[in-house]
Amino acid sequence: MSGIPSFRSGFNYTIVVANDVANVLAGEQRANGTAVKPTKLDPHTNGLLGLDRAAYATPARGYFGNLGRNVQPGFGINNWDIGINKNFAIRRLGEASRLQIRAEWCNFFNHTQFNNPSATVNVTSNFGLVNSTRDPRILQVAGKFYW
Repeated sequence: MSGIPSFRSGFNYTIVVANDVANVLAGEQRANGTAVKPTKLDPHTNGLLGLDRAAYATPARGYFGNLGRNVQPGFGINNWDIGINKNFAIRRLGEASRLQIRAEWCNFFNHTQFNNPSATVNVTSNFGLVNSTRDPRILQVAGKFYW
């Protein structure tokens, strides 16, 4: 039996504004922060909402946003990869001959691993929504013959 557990806290990410709000002929710019503390929400219980939308606002036309980089906490990882293998000796073909059967599970406990929510403030249709996850449980079974 073998295993690789992976535990990581989430990486912070930047909240941005689409288009050229500051009118400087540049694309994506930072949003404004409000008096609300940036927090991470549980998408399981908040209708896939992953952050508190009230913490951010679109800057006024012609102004840059006042947020720094990487202010919003992201989602972490709790992942277990497990493998089981068994060797069966095959004496007729020689002393070292054997058949190995193995099964490997990625994300063995099938924890939902959320990706960070949409981070563009002025795209109100999906701002703050979690719309993707990492891979679910994956199983692979294999056989290998040694001679």
